[in-house]
Amino acid sequence: MVELARQLNPGIKFQEGDMAKLEAQDASWAGIVAFYSIIRIPRSEVVAVLSEWRHVLQPGGLALLSFHRGQQEQHVDTLWDKQISLDFTFFECAEMEGYLQPPAQSALKQG
Repeated sequence: MVELARQLNPGIKFQEGDMAKLEAQDASWAGIVAFYSIIRIPRSEVVAVLSEWRHVLQPGGLALLSFHRGQQEQHVDTLWDKQISLDFTFFECAEMEGYLQPPAQSALKQG
C-alpha cells in the first residue's frame, strides 16, 4: 500500500514505521490519521502509543482515529480463506476519550 501511495503521489513522502516509536521530531506533525490501526495495539500499551502521538503533534494538531467498539480482545486465525494470526482490541468510546486526554499538569507551587 505504501509503494502504491508513493507511485500515485510522487511529491509526498511516505514511510513505514512503528506507531509506538515514531521517527519524527517533537511537534513536527500537523495531524495523524489512523483508521482501525489502534485496534492492533494491546489495551495495556495503548496509552503509551497515544502519548507517542502526542509528542509528535504540533500544538493544536489533530488526530483522527477509528476503532471497533466493545471491551473484548479477539484473535483470528483465518480471514477471507487465508491463514493468518491477528489480534484485535476493541475499545469503548468513553474509554478511548479518557486515553486521549492530555496528562494532568502538576500544580505550580506558589512561594
